[in-house]
Amino acid sequence: MAIGRKFVGYFIVGSLAAGVDLCLFWLLVRAGIAILPAAATSVTIAVCVNFVLLSALVYRRAILHWQRFALFASWSAVGIAANSVLSYWLIDLGLHILLGKALAILAVFVVNFAFNTLVTFAGGEPAGEIESRPGRHPG
Repeated sequence: MAIGRKFVGYFIVGSLAAGVDLCLFWLLVRAGIAILPAAATSVTIAVCVNFVLLSALVYRRAILHWQRFALFASWSAVGIAANSVLSYWLIDLGLHILLGKALAILAVFVVNFAFNTLVTFAGGEPAGEIESRPGRHPG
């Protein structure tokens, strides 16, 4: 898949995962769960959804690849921290709260795309090739 198509697919899947995060967070808070546990739960599930969809639809890699998932989840945690810090700094510099947050999201999105394309999902065999060979196990 060409890099431009991967970028668009990454954006679409990331948007879906963000929607899962937002909706699940809202449901958990409405159910009486405190904000921090609700946020931690919803973002954790969104990271899992994001990994599965990116693996299957964008990068065409085996979904049950635990080392790749561990790298993806670890890098996601770095991205969450970077987004929080960058949002704080930009807003503290005087940018409007939504503009600061939007710029932080954009910056982290581009870095995440580059890292996941060049490192997390680089190399290996596409999922279909792994599954079509007798005696081979995905992951």
